[in-house]
Amino acid sequence: MRARPVWLLLLGVVACTGDPGNDTADTGPQPGDLDYYINVTDPPVGDLSCYPGGDWLTQDVDTGLQVDESVTEEIKDFEFETPVKEATVDVWLSDAVSGQPDKSQHADDNGDATLDLPVCTPVAYRTSVPPDLGDHKDTYESHQIFEPGASSPEPAPYESVAVSTYQVIINLLGVTPDPSLGVIAGTVYDCNHEPLQGAQVVVKDADGNIPTEALVKYFVDSFPSRDQPYTSADGLWTAINLPPGTWTIEAYVADGSGGHTEVGATTLTVFADSINISNIYTGYGDGIWYPDSCLVQTSR
Repeated sequence: MRARPVWLLLLGVVACTGDPGNDTADTGPQPGDLDYYINVTDPPVGDLSCYPGGDWLTQDVDTGLQVDESVTEEIKDFEFETPVKEATVDVWLSDAVSGQPDKSQHADDNGDATLDLPVCTPVAYRTSVPPDLGDHKDTYESHQIFEPGASSPEPAPYESVAVSTYQVIINLLGVTPDPSLGVIAGTVYDCNHEPLQGAQVVVKDADGNIPTEALVKYFVDSFPSRDQPYTSADGLWTAINLPPGTWTIEAYVADGSGGHTEVGATTLTVFADSINISNIYTGYGDGIWYPDSCLVQTSR
């Protein structure tokens, strides 16, 4: 159903052009201003025809499909695609991680976890391993939607990232994360649910402010590039050093007239010393996208 969100290779700095220097008379965009971070001029590559701008799109979800089903998915190490047999998955049915989880299951010997979950309904989950092992980071994902079993959905595994993977990438890019802060990662998708090239993302806190300390990075062929100023053909982005709390991630593209258009956004809660995943879908402002199998007459 969804492309695997990538935070195998995570960290970096905000891509921006120019240097404000020491000219106190400079009236250009300053850190904290949207135009300081959103400056792409290359046209986007992808299908944006579904969203002409204005109000966010809505989907006609078939509520009759929103029933509990037995859902079996693998808790999987992202880098090696191997089962994490010692992991536990916790699920919040409200799609908001708050208080005790509604469902929990430890992986079996195959790394699978089976839970009765509402399909065609967004949920949030966390994968974790026992503290005495400590070989995987706590990984959260918001807005996960499982398709009805009769639709033969593609696998939608519960993702888990190894500490060793995380540390290798930190060392590679020379970034020292703060364990009291968190990491967000995701993919920007176009109208066809394909990765969108040419998008820049910005993070905003609950008050709509852009924190100057937040670091954003883009990728090339699923690998972080110090020089990549916007999403490449893989559509991947990540932001680090974000304080715990509620965040909104907005995606912008060049509008062809020297300005920029917001094409999508997502909201999620960030937790300290963890990976927090949420994708951005063109035309939608909350990060929630229902597959065709969940819609009335498979309409979009």
